[in-house]
Amino acid sequence: DSGDASIGLEPMKYNTTGYGNVLYTFQNQGLSMEEGVALFATPCNGENTEISNQYYVDLLAGNEDSKLLGCFEHESALLEGDLKPIVENFAENNENFLAAYAEAWNYIVTSDLFEGPQNNACEGVSDPTLEGETASGAPASGSRDLKPIVE
Repeated sequence: DSGDASIGLEPMKYNTTGYGNVLYTFQNQGLSMEEGVALFATPCNGENTEISNQYYVDLLAGNEDSKLLGCFEHESALLEGDLKPIVENFAENNENFLAAYAEAWNYIVTSDLFEGPQNNACEGVSDPTLEGETASGAPASGSRDLKPIVE
């Protein structure tokens, strides 16, 4: 055994700050910053299940009465560094948000459909998944060209 099985399994570097933790989580899940920020708007409290950019509008306004906020420990980190411009873009443009959300959600729910350590069971799939929709054509996990966001 050459020991190659441990390649890519470097020890986790813990970062206890909200911003650093959020960036690490995005990178660990294989998400771009835009995709990771988009997934923060996933409904979590059962009261409002509509996916829209209202989450980002409320976050920027500091709306403490919002039923959309408060589901995630490090929400305030979205208002820091390179994440804040993404939040501002999503707050201003629901279509941009919805496109990023759809891409991120598709990636997250299909990223563990593996056939062995190097392949993805969804590679090359172009069959319609719902009437009027087709598979996104997003690259399979492992082939996404994402730059590191946490050094």
